[in-house]
Amino acid sequence: MSALKKEQISTLQLKINDNDFTCGIEEWMPPLHELKGIVFIRQSLSCDSPIESGYYSNRLKKPPICYYCGKNNSLVEATDDLLHGYQSVYPLCSNCQLSGHSFHTWGKKKVGELTRKRKRE
Repeated sequence: MSALKKEQISTLQLKINDNDFTCGIEEWMPPLHELKGIVFIRQSLSCDSPIESGYYSNRLKKPPICYYCGKNNSLVEATDDLLHGYQSVYPLCSNCQLSGHSFHTWGKKKVGELTRKRKRE
């Protein structure tokens, strides 16, 4: 709902550095920890889940990584058709492409259709 404050980010980084995180862990944050109820682990995610779309937010300014494996090397260039046809085209590495994955897209752009606002004018 809102961004963490600088002190909370530091506290979270210490928690991450001090503990081993294992996929599927349920009680990562102790009940009396100051970030309990503020920082959550999504239980529906697993080590096989793709990268969450929030990672790719323009305001975060993070380097591009493969949507499927999280690696940042050997990224494949998306075609112009994909880039112009969708609001978001997530990065894909050559290894994931070879293993059968394709570019994950979001928000198909409607081409050639006028919006309601323009039709009324």
